[in-house]
Amino acid sequence: MSTYTLPGQGEAREGCGDIKGWVYSPCGHVPRKPIRQSCDRWECPICFRRAANRAARRIEAQWAGKVQAYRDEFHIEFPAPRHIVWSRESEQIYDESRHSSSAWIKSYRASAIRAMRRWATGMYGGVVVVHPWRLKHEDGSSCERKDCRRDHVWEWGPHVHFIGWGRFTRSDVVHDSGRGWVYRAIPDQTSRDIWATCYYQLTHCAIVPGGQSYAWVGLMSTRAVAVVKRERAWEPEVCPVCGELLMTDVYDAEAGCEVPRICLHKREIYQYKVRKKPVKIPEKYLYVTLDMFK
Repeated sequence: MSTYTLPGQGEAREGCGDIKGWVYSPCGHVPRKPIRQSCDRWECPICFRRAANRAARRIEAQWAGKVQAYRDEFHIEFPAPRHIVWSRESEQIYDESRHSSSAWIKSYRASAIRAMRRWATGMYGGVVVVHPWRLKHEDGSSCERKDCRRDHVWEWGPHVHFIGWGRFTRSDVVHDSGRGWVYRAIPDQTSRDIWATCYYQLTHCAIVPGGQSYAWVGLMSTRAVAVVKRERAWEPEVCPVCGELLMTDVYDAEAGCEVPRICLHKREIYQYKVRKKPVKIPEKYLYVTLDMFK
């Protein structure tokens, strides 16, 4: 029976984290930083953050493609994404030792998605990430700050993070319904950044062997939109101050020394088509373009 784990709980491979080159800016505005060898595995204690970063970048690219598909086909302008946490009313009824299988975590996620569908008051869509444990202070109090410097412990308490847009029935009504699910919205300190929010959630999510660490729901799900084209483009990185190209010094075996090259990063581009038109589109989501009057 396969079980789920937290990222970074396995063993590192030989060479993980070793410096293989440097990134620098000829203008001097960007500090010199190392390029490290990485296996890109979720279970690696050294490289799991790189795996989370790649997954968050993929979510960001897919999000942009799906939003653009609705804009092009139905002139829908979605509101800013929200961050909502869904959980069962009585988390303590779940025994960690009895609910440690991958099948159970998938079932828990599916149950949360059904609850979102039931309590949605209109169109909604986004991505969900399952967390089997909660990060709390040593005294048992909850912690919501990413930059908190207090000592923390992991405490069993499965819950699901929803990052997306849409509205749900009032939380007190959901709580009083007796169906076992509750939710709370995490207030935005600034404008919600899809990559940053997803990256942080993925660094301590449930990792299922052979499965995906996140799932799309609502109008963002694979039932609602289908990918028609996927491209990978290598783009040069530039200095954020003056725009000059960043350079890398990586050891070249043939040359026998470090060879300077332009620093490139890979960007994924997704194009989607909407499988099915939304049943009812609120007027506040629609926008007008001059092309509509031609």
